[in-house]
Amino acid sequence: MLGTFREYGRIRLAGSGQEDAVLDRRLAHYAGLAREFGQSFGPAQRDWLERLCREQQNLSAVAADVRALPIVTALRDFWAVAAPGEGRRLLAASLDHASGPLRARALEAAAFLALWEGAAEAARPLLGELRALLAEHGDRRLHAGYAQCSGLARLWSGDLASARARLGRALAAYRGLGDEAQVCTTLVLLAVVDLLDGRSGAAADHALALCEARQADWSRGYALWAVAITEWRRGGGRRAETLLRQAISLRLPDRALLALAVSALAWCAEADNLPERAAGLLGAAHALRRESGERLLAELDERCAERLRRSLGAKAFTSAFDAAARAGTGEAIALALRERKEPVPAGPRPGGLTRREREIAGLVADGLSNRDIAARLVIAQRTAETHVEHILAKLGFSSRAQIAAWLAAGDGSTYPAP
Repeated sequence: MLGTFREYGRIRLAGSGQEDAVLDRRLAHYAGLAREFGQSFGPAQRDWLERLCREQQNLSAVAADVRALPIVTALRDFWAVAAPGEGRRLLAASLDHASGPLRARALEAAAFLALWEGAAEAARPLLGELRALLAEHGDRRLHAGYAQCSGLARLWSGDLASARARLGRALAAYRGLGDEAQVCTTLVLLAVVDLLDGRSGAAADHALALCEARQADWSRGYALWAVAITEWRRGGGRRAETLLRQAISLRLPDRALLALAVSALAWCAEADNLPERAAGLLGAAHALRRESGERLLAELDERCAERLRRSLGAKAFTSAFDAAARAGTGEAIALALRERKEPVPAGPRPGGLTRREREIAGLVADGLSNRDIAARLVIAQRTAETHVEHILAKLGFSSRAQIAAWLAAGDGSTYPAP
């Protein structure tokens, strides 16, 4: 129905004689949001992330206007965690209409998103063109962005010494610009280089200290993960698990961070001689990676999975992995935080509900609003609303109270509440 309403609105607007003025105001509104998001490194950072998640469909609609390229580019970090593939598509659709510094900034954003998804080959021509433009249009920020992206590209290629050098240049440049958000991002990437290089650097600790000083919870989640993987490499699995659970407990609407934290918990569980738990966590992380598009350190998951197949046997590993991979985001969080141990059953769902719909029905019955459900499950609010609408339609109900009553009557009692 929303698509129908939007189309009706577009038709009425086109016939009003005010279309250009309204579209200009819409563009100016979202340009303002993008600017404020770029300055949100601090206590309001989480609120801005949640707001942009709610606005994601609107942002995609705005991006159909080629004039919106600066908005899409400025929201690079949001697209990286919300929908990197969508961000790349939006940038590609407008790149043909861009030139000069704007094109350079869009190339940097598109390259970063491609690398975040592990698409190093797709990033290569983007970085090549960006490098050619730097001499003509490169300001300090573009040079910093190129250094960060090229460092990430070298990380993917396995050239860790070059990755460290380039990320070090990016770090110095961002510090000179006073861009603390990108300082934190670059420190986290340097912590990944340290992990793969077998070093025990201080990059992760510096990132966490910065985030805690600024009370920037979204970035703090990544910094906690970076410190945790550093601790894991040092053999401090117990402290690593505590830090990862802190990151997950933030319940940020960021599936990429959740995937990274859950997979790292699997490594900790393996080190703690808990192979079945490790296999389940790997399954949950696999599903989250598939949804988020994030591929950073996925190779370590694959190595862990191979070791677990040998220790558990292929059949037992696959059973634990698949059961968790089929679970919803809320169940993955519960598994990671040890809030539930029993497996989620397969088979038909009461009322014809899917696994995710059954999970959301339980949260509705607990009295959570759509916004609360979205935050709990790390999904967009509109996605939660759509699920609730589908549940009501399938059960033939007209109110949320009826869902709660249906569950309370025992219609779903065979299935554990989320």
